[in-house]
This record gives sequence, structure tokens and C-alpha cells, in this order.
Amino acid sequence: MQEIVFYQIPISHFCEKVHWALDFKGLPYHSVSVNPFTRKELASIGEAKQVPVIRHGDQVVFESSAIVSYLDEICPDPPLVPEKEPERRECLEIERIADQEIGPAVRRLAYDALTSNRGMFKRLMLPKKGAVRLLNPVKAPLMSITLRWHFGISRKSCARDRISLSRRIALLQDRLDGRGHFIGETLTIADISVASLLCPLEIVKDFSESADFSRIFAWMRSLREEHGRRRWQKQ
Repeated sequence: MQEIVFYQIPISHFCEKVHWALDFKGLPYHSVSVNPFTRKELASIGEAKQVPVIRHGDQVVFESSAIVSYLDEICPDPPLVPEKEPERRECLEIERIADQEIGPAVRRLAYDALTSNRGMFKRLMLPKKGAVRLLNPVKAPLMSITLRWHFGISRKSCARDRISLSRRIALLQDRLDGRGHFIGETLTIADISVASLLCPLEIVKDFSESADFSRIFAWMRSLREEHGRRRWQKQ
């Protein structure tokens, strides 16, 4: 099979979802890291301005859910989405919840925590080698302001996100009910989506260290370790 080109921002949890799906499939691919501010690496593939994106020959596919569907189409085994109902419908519904209701809120809360902690911001977001690191003291506040503006991060938005996420995570935790997977006995895109898109909350202590959510965080950490996925490191 022709190699897939995977355009990603390494810190992106939506990119991690696709990265995990590609690894699970065992497909040949190589990653292109995209500058989150200039996105110049995407110029060669036309209208795409957001990541994740894959290019497979002449085919360009945007957005994580569409990429997952494409990967199942070109490589049905092992499947990311069950073929039979009602498992298929339930799996896609959990993916939708993760993509639309969890992912954006997690991103805002994680970037709020990140931009509020200079040490963590420096460690995760700024260059550590070369002459370019000398510009870090100037770049850091500009990057922080840009991120907060781009994702609409404010006290009001974060307050709303905390309420909505608390409800949604509690429902997913109950739905998992101590099992190893959301659907059946094997990994599906439901598991990958939730375990990828929740991961940045590791740096938001009122979630990651809360007894209310301890079961789903323990599940996420165990699943990610089992499949060799990286963890967000707290300061």
C-alpha cells in the first residue's frame, strides 16, 4: 500500500486520535509536523487549513472522523468501527460525543491551564535548542494571547466548559461501567476517541485529580499504556 502522509500538530489531541488509529491499523505512514501559527506545511494540499489531514496518493482527507472512516475503507482489518448494529451506531455516537462535546471543551481548558503556567508553557510549547530559543521571552506572551483568542478562551467559556464536561464525563464513566472497552471486548474508535480527547485534561487538576472522575481517568491511563501512547505530563 502507498504510504500515507499525516499532517499533524504533535500537541493536538485530535491528531493523537488519528495517530493512534493509524498505528492500530498498522498502515505505512510518515508524519509532517505543522507549525500551528503559520501552517505553511499545508500549502501544498490546497484548501486544508486545519489538522489532522492525511494525503494518500491523490486523496486528501480532512477531520478525524472522516479520516477514521477512510482508514476503515482502505484497510478493513482490524476494524475501527464495528460492522453490525447496534454496536456500529453506538460506537459512532460515542465518537461524535467525544469529537463535538468533549474535544473542543478539553482543548480550551487545557490551553487555559497551559497559558496560566509559565513553566509548563515553556516546557511544552517553546523551542529548547538552537538560536531561536533566545526569542522565547518575546514569543511566549504573544503565543499565549494568540491561542486564547483563537480558541475563544475566557473565564466565562471555561466556566461553561467545566459544567458541560463534568456532566458528559460522568455519563461516559457510567456508560463504561468498569469495562475495558465501550463496545464489546476489543478496541474501537469509541475508545480511541475518548482516551485521546480526554488526555489533555491530565494538566487540569480539578478533573484529573478529582475522585468523581477517577474511574475514567484510570481507564484512560491504563488503555493508553497498554497501547504505547504518550501521556501528558503535569508540572
